[in-house]
Order: sequence, then C-alpha cells, then structure tokens
Amino acid sequence: MRSTRLAALAVLLIAVVTIARAQGRNFPGGTFTAYDGQNNIALTFDTSGTMVAYVNNEAFSRGTWDSRADTLMLSAMEAPEGYSCAAGGRYLWSLADNKLTMKTVADDCEVRVQYFTGLVWTRG
Repeated sequence: MRSTRLAALAVLLIAVVTIARAQGRNFPGGTFTAYDGQNNIALTFDTSGTMVAYVNNEAFSRGTWDSRADTLMLSAMEAPEGYSCAAGGRYLWSLADNKLTMKTVADDCEVRVQYFTGLVWTRG
C-alpha cells in the first residue's frame, strides 16, 4: 500500500513539474533590440499579441504573435514594399542571458527569416 502511494505521488510530482515547465516556457514578450550594421532595430511583443518592429525608433512593421511552449507563431506583417510578409511564420525560440535566439520552423518570408535568425537580439 505504501509503495503504491509513493508511486502515485511520484507520478503526480512528475506531472506537475512537466506542466509547470511547459507553461513557464511560453514566450515572455517584451522588447528585444539588435543592430544590423546600419540601423538600430527593436521588436516589441506586447501582452495583447501585437508585434511592432521599429527601425531607428520609428514604427516600421506590424503584425501579431502567439506562442505555445517553445514555438513563436507570427502573423502576416504589414511593412513598406519589399519588407512585408504575406503569410505567417513559426520559430523555435530560446532566451538565455537576455539573448533571444530564433530558429525557423516554417516561414516563406525571406526578409523576416533573415532578420529574426541572423541578428543578435538582446532583451530590454
């Protein structure tokens, strides 16, 4: 009887830890900045699900975002000609030492892939 209770408690603890890790890994949002060699770029992910990209402190493009665990999902993005994205994209993300890293899962928008995966993004 005691071993059955211990086994049940162990299973419960594993489930709680697994759920907590999955919930805690949702993308935190906020502002991330990078420099592309010519421009200061900022991405803001607000709590309402809006993402705005700024170039040299001026709003440049806009879209929406959502996350599930380690996957960041982005909508189509409105931007000046040559920089807009007609469809959404998905990225695996990680955040360590205030550095955001994104890896493409699926995205046909070359300019977004280039900027999201090719720059060093710093939180704050």
